[in-house]
Amino acid sequence: MAAGEEDHHFIPQLYLRPWLSKTDRKLVEYGRVPPTMEIRSRRWVTQKTSRVSNLYTLPGATEETKQNVERIFNQEVDTSAANVRDKLLRAEPLTDKEKYEWARFLLWLGMRNPTEIAKFKERMKRDFSKPDAKTEEIWRRLRKEGMPETAEEALRQTNPDMPELSAIIVSTRLAQNRKVLDTLVGMDWMVTDVKTANRRLLTCDRPLIMTSGLGGPNGHVAIPISPDKLFTIAKTRFNDALSMAAPHAVVAGTNKVIIAQARDKVYGVDHTYLEEVREGMSSGEYFSLAMEPTPLAHPPTTNPSPPGIA
Repeated sequence: MAAGEEDHHFIPQLYLRPWLSKTDRKLVEYGRVPPTMEIRSRRWVTQKTSRVSNLYTLPGATEETKQNVERIFNQEVDTSAANVRDKLLRAEPLTDKEKYEWARFLLWLGMRNPTEIAKFKERMKRDFSKPDAKTEEIWRRLRKEGMPETAEEALRQTNPDMPELSAIIVSTRLAQNRKVLDTLVGMDWMVTDVKTANRRLLTCDRPLIMTSGLGGPNGHVAIPISPDKLFTIAKTRFNDALSMAAPHAVVAGTNKVIIAQARDKVYGVDHTYLEEVREGMSSGEYFSLAMEPTPLAHPPTTNPSPPGIA
């Protein structure tokens, strides 16, 4: 790795831990392999997957603070969430604080991948590069000889790193939006055990499933939290229906969405999903928070039915 670069994992290693084998501490990674880009599977370590160099580095910040999002914010979010996840796996009750920590993790997980971060940056660049008419009028009144002709030019010259810096800061603040977190915490939470199914749950580099908008009758957030447990936040009606579904149907429905949402990587405990991954990887959309003015209100629908419920 070049000097000044630092790997940032957008899928936390702590999240992937339940998929690791107890013998070799590896999972099965499905992904495209150059130069043919054929999808293959391999046993792999979490340290070397779903990572991007300097993804959350703060441009223009000091050497001491430029990695604060990765080293402080992500460390806090991921560590606290891993503790909550482990309690969910053990079916232990959560405190209010732990519910907010888990909700924050899920919200940030939906925004922290390279595609979403790039969208935030592009949005901020547009906002900074095109000041509104009122701003330009104020600049014309205040401008003195020798100063930039337009507010747009002045903004670029003041701090060229500001759009990217703002994008990263804004995204972390959105992950802590109290109104959105209150909505998630106030809904029905459930863990569905599917260990009696003949196959295991997959996860991927876009593992957060959200469909129909949270206000709809089937509105929900779902995420595999281990090879045999699915976590959902939904209205009681949705979770009641999900609890009645056959475990094999829940696994099949969830994995179909996980494979479709994956952009580059799918993760599992064995190699048995290779044909399904080859057929369905990246074939569907996943919801985007970066471009939505009101996150979680009306995300694009990728799977209108509850996982495992036809």
